[in-house]
Amino acid sequence: MTPRPRGASRSHRAPLRFLLCLVLVVATLVLQRFQVADHEVVGPITSSGEHGEVVATDEFTVEVTDVRLADTVTDTAHLEPETVEANGVWVLVGASVTATRSPIRATRVELEMADGTTYSESTWFQSAISGSTEFATALPTHGTFVFEVPEDRLDSPSLLLTHTDRGGARLAAQASVDLGIDADDLEGERGGAELAEPETRLGESTDAPA
Repeated sequence: MTPRPRGASRSHRAPLRFLLCLVLVVATLVLQRFQVADHEVVGPITSSGEHGEVVATDEFTVEVTDVRLADTVTDTAHLEPETVEANGVWVLVGASVTATRSPIRATRVELEMADGTTYSESTWFQSAISGSTEFATALPTHGTFVFEVPEDRLDSPSLLLTHTDRGGARLAAQASVDLGIDADDLEGERGGAELAEPETRLGESTDAPA
């Protein structure tokens, strides 16, 4: 009987080991492809649209009706209106917001740039719509969101409005509205803008889903 060389078994195992390694690598890549990030599981549920469109979420609708850039903003709610100059540029977003299921008492208001950078609402103005503004069910509230943004950071901004009444932003209703402006709109004279207090209009029809 001819003895088998000592290295023969090892040479036969090498292709098998290579095949097993290859299978493991492919399996890992497949799992990574289908793995869902935590923020996608528990983050806000976003509905998207553009300036002039009614963007409907499960809990509210929002329509951006006007977008302005200004160097100064004057709040007319005060007995002696105060004019505030921007450290950059003021972005004023006129909008109509309607709660569709139940009253909304807390929101997160942000301006998101193309690169994902976000800017919170300005807290300078009493008349601006803020995160504490209440929105009644089926009654549109018209007003203005105000943001202060460095001039060199204005890049295709979108309004982000997130309902945070129930446990923060986890699976919250969120609207993202493209404002349709960019850095080119900074050119030229911007002047000033005046703010009026938000107004809820009784009896006005809405585009809220049934």
